[in-house]
Amino acid sequence: MNNKQAFFYFLRFTKKHIILFISFAFCFFSCIGLTLYIPQVFQKFIDGIGLTVYGNKTIILLGLTYLIIVLAGELLQNLRDILSTIFSWKLTEKVRQDIFRNILNLDIEFYSQHSAGELTECIDGDSEALASSASGFLLDIAANILILLGVLLIIFLISVKLGLLFSFFSCISFFSMLKLSESGTYAVKEVRKTEEKITSLVTEAITGREELHILKAENKILQKLTSLYMELFKYKKAFRLRFIFTVELNNFILLLEKCGLIIFLFIFYKNNLISLGQSFMLYNYFMFLEWPIQTLAEKSTTFQGLSANISRISRLINKRPKIGFGSKKMDSDTYSIEFKNVSFSYSSREKVLDSINFKIEAGQHCGLQGRTGSGKTTLIKLLLGLYVPSQGSILFNGIPIFDFSKEELMKGIGYVSQEITLFYASIRDNVRMFDKSISDEQINEVLKKSGMYEKISALPGGLDYICEDGGANFSSGETQLLACARLFLKKSKIIILDEPTAKLDKEEQEKLSMVFAELIKNKTAILIAHRKETLQNMDCLILEKGKLESVKNLGGWYERQ
Repeated sequence: MNNKQAFFYFLRFTKKHIILFISFAFCFFSCIGLTLYIPQVFQKFIDGIGLTVYGNKTIILLGLTYLIIVLAGELLQNLRDILSTIFSWKLTEKVRQDIFRNILNLDIEFYSQHSAGELTECIDGDSEALASSASGFLLDIAANILILLGVLLIIFLISVKLGLLFSFFSCISFFSMLKLSESGTYAVKEVRKTEEKITSLVTEAITGREELHILKAENKILQKLTSLYMELFKYKKAFRLRFIFTVELNNFILLLEKCGLIIFLFIFYKNNLISLGQSFMLYNYFMFLEWPIQTLAEKSTTFQGLSANISRISRLINKRPKIGFGSKKMDSDTYSIEFKNVSFSYSSREKVLDSINFKIEAGQHCGLQGRTGSGKTTLIKLLLGLYVPSQGSILFNGIPIFDFSKEELMKGIGYVSQEITLFYASIRDNVRMFDKSISDEQINEVLKKSGMYEKISALPGGLDYICEDGGANFSSGETQLLACARLFLKKSKIIILDEPTAKLDKEEQEKLSMVFAELIKNKTAILIAHRKETLQNMDCLILEKGKLESVKNLGGWYERQ
């Protein structure tokens, strides 16, 4: 998404909210019209009193007109601000949804290249900055150009000399403000980068708070955070000093221009070239000139920041997954799993899996064992379609897994790991994964199958009970059972259980084993476990340094062929 694409993205969004945008534009340009007209009413009022060209009734009418226009301008300005805020929030929501929807569909490799803090900062910070700037950006530029040209045209109609003088002052103001505004861009960019680092560190520290506590590393994290805040303070201080210098220098230039203008207006008035009312009108128009000039200079700098926001957002919103999927459906009751000469390596590193060949028949249950680093987790990631094999193919019922659609593959494979994610949401939403089409009756049914129905029913609010962050108000066994409830609801064709009982005591293991037996009944299943008793009564694959070394059959051990 370059600037041109961002412009058309904004136009498409505007079309969907055309009434809101037209209302906003009407208020916007009405304020401009009233702003340009007010000095002329004021001029007529002063000249009417000083030159006695109007009667008392006309002067009173001009005074009332002035007050009405000022009041109408204030009302329109407030309405414009309200509509602008609504439009900005709708655009922010749209941008956030598009970014979030896209990154959720990206490959797992993408997440290894970007920290959670960086993504959070972009979804939250950049999208809000983009929406708040873009919502009134084009209208601001158009409006201020119109004000600038309108004021200069009015002045030229009064006097060409004054028009040239005002144009000269305007050019000086614009280029001085533009130059000074650009000088602070570097500091702004560094502030954004440092804020991303802080967000990343805080997010990671909260996520790994237990490990930090165990390793007694809290002070080190605080020291790192303090150094980042000091760095942030340095850049913000530089930006603030530059900002103060810019404002004061602008005020000094404006003061010089005012002094020069007053001298020229006095000369023109002394020579009867303009009236007293016209002098006040011209002075007011000069003050109006400063507003669009300053705004246009700021917008030119804002555009650089806007371009940076667009660049960061475009990398996420236009990022496409490297893994391609087909359109086949998983419409069989269960599926066989076959690895045919599968090898895999991360980037240019040595092979993590090397020439893996095995087949698990449909409805068969198979164990998977191996030391740490043997390739078990990588094999499961390949099976889930998170990575593409460097060599060979993975087949379900003889069909390559990437011939299935991504939705069908994710629905057809159920996965339970050691680390279960419970969202900060109700039990209802955690079990049905926010799918509102699933009824409470269906949820209660799967909770009964998973052995959690009585536990949940006894909680305050039942299904409305809120799970704390990371499922802190449930034991490891209970989170595993809730994960099983999800899979009962999902009705997957293939079940993968990755060390699900590793953190459980014997009593919880026995309870969970009964639920697992029901979960994998008449389904193809792979169970990863270190404990031999967990894998009893099933064949077992043994991985060693990325190779399938042997197969433990119910009748004994067999070497890999």
